[in-house]
Amino acid sequence: MRDQRKVRLSNSKNNISKTPVEALFGEKMGDQIEELPSKSKNNISKTPVVQKLYDICKSSFTSPEKHPAKTAVERVRGVIEKISCRDLGLTEIALQQHARGFGFFGANGHGGQHSTMLARWTPPISYLHIYESDNFSMGIFCLPTLAVIPLHNHPGMTVFSKLLYGSMHVKAYDWLNPVDEGADLSSKPRLAKLVTDRVFTAPCEVSILYPTSDGNIHAFTAVTPCAVLDVLAPSYSPKDGRNCSYYREFPYSSISGGPFSLEQNVGADTDDPKLVWLEEFQPPDDFVIRQGTYQGPIVVP
Repeated sequence: MRDQRKVRLSNSKNNISKTPVEALFGEKMGDQIEELPSKSKNNISKTPVVQKLYDICKSSFTSPEKHPAKTAVERVRGVIEKISCRDLGLTEIALQQHARGFGFFGANGHGGQHSTMLARWTPPISYLHIYESDNFSMGIFCLPTLAVIPLHNHPGMTVFSKLLYGSMHVKAYDWLNPVDEGADLSSKPRLAKLVTDRVFTAPCEVSILYPTSDGNIHAFTAVTPCAVLDVLAPSYSPKDGRNCSYYREFPYSSISGGPFSLEQNVGADTDDPKLVWLEEFQPPDDFVIRQGTYQGPIVVP
């Protein structure tokens, strides 16, 4: 893969340039859920749900080189389904802080839109870092109304997403012809097929994206102020080929006769309205994700 492209992350009054991995993901269903080891049932009841999530992730995601088994996915999904805003420290006061404006000369960012006077009054997207290791990461995205996280991928990863509050539009694609992980195809558009294009409103089901299916490339648009819990397995790692890339879409007909279509059109239904071309691009400078402060229970490794 080529070198990481830069996205601006606002940690304070000064904007610090960070890689997309840092900007997006911080510093560094089943019917039954396995009980966590504990000395007594009383201790189990007192264990924060986010700690239970960490524990089940740790036992389920044991290597960044191995995709999680179906049974592991179901165990993790079961815990995530039980998590609420309060479990993660998202109290009414905290929600007000994430939705608060910053003034005309304050931090700004309008979900990939070019800056306008309105955008300057719009709070940036916040990322609340909970935990990260090579095997998995946990964090929360808080988006103000109309904020957008552009189409981006999760190469080689299984992604669990739960909308915690509010309404969010999700648009997601999969590559029409998946290729070997690590192949450098960033220099030309690739055919993708629409998987999801709908508005989710909390409470709703946990979304699970797999490395090559169920919408691994997706974009978020906040219909109202909202927050989403994300668990990735494994974590982003550019040195291991798990690099975050951003994409823009073009109608299939726009370049269907161009030089990029010949090898990719094999097996494609040219009348399928869900087909689009995705081309890698660098988000504009005013795409800002601020490092927020996670106020929930701290997980104990």
